This record gives sequence, structure tokens and C-alpha cells, in this order.
Amino acid sequence: MTSGKVHVQQKILEYEKFINEVLQQDLQKVLEQRDVIYEKIAQYLQLKNVVERLQESEQEVLKMQVDLGCNFFVDAEVPDPSKVFVAIGYGFFAELTLAEALKFIEKKSQLLTKGCENCRDCKSCQMRSAETFSRYCWS
Repeated sequence: MTSGKVHVQQKILEYEKFINEVLQQDLQKVLEQRDVIYEKIAQYLQLKNVVERLQESEQEVLKMQVDLGCNFFVDAEVPDPSKVFVAIGYGFFAELTLAEALKFIEKKSQLLTKGCENCRDCKSCQMRSAETFSRYCWS
């Protein structure tokens, strides 16, 4: 009977080690990836608000202050605020009308949100953890 208790205690220690060494690290990586995606979604929503305000104002010339970094601002003047440059990915920018920019932002936000939802339900992630668990604990 004592060998059974020792075996159970040993298995408990193996499971705790697996949780601390493998699953906690995997969880941290996933949370970091999720935070990056949420930051991108927040940036797109901020851009959407700016574009909507530009549409409402219908100004000929837009005057603003631009942050160059380290809270160093300069005055800027945009001669034609009817078009904006939007980062579309991989270092590329597209010049879009305000209406086109809003459509792009909406689609991009939906894709990013859907990606976060898919990750929560991702069977391959769950299978990878199960495979790692079986290799780690049953070898």
C-alpha cells in the first residue's frame, strides 16, 4: 500500500512539474500574443475615430500637432485631408479615401477579433498541449 502512495505522490510531482515548466510557459506566450493583437485592434479603433472625425469636419486644410517621439510635438498642415495613408501590413501603406479607410479598418478589426476568438477555440493548440503532456508525463 505504501508503494501505491509513493507512486501517486510521484505522479503528482510530475504533473506539478509539467504544469509549471510547460503549461505556464505556453500560457505566457499565448497571453503575450493576445496582448499584441488587442493592441492592434485598439490602434485600428483609434484610427477609425480619427477618420470619422475627419469625415464630419469636411475641412479644406487640416492643422494638427504631430508627436515625433519622446513627447516632442511639431505643428503640421495637411493640405488635402480627404485621403489618408493606412498601414496595410508588411511595411506597405495604401492611400485611401476616408470611406475606403473606414471599410478597411472595419474588415481588419473583424479579422483580428476573429483571430483572437479562433485562438481560444483552437483544437491544434489543445492537441499540442495534450501531446506534450503525454510525452512529458508518460515517458
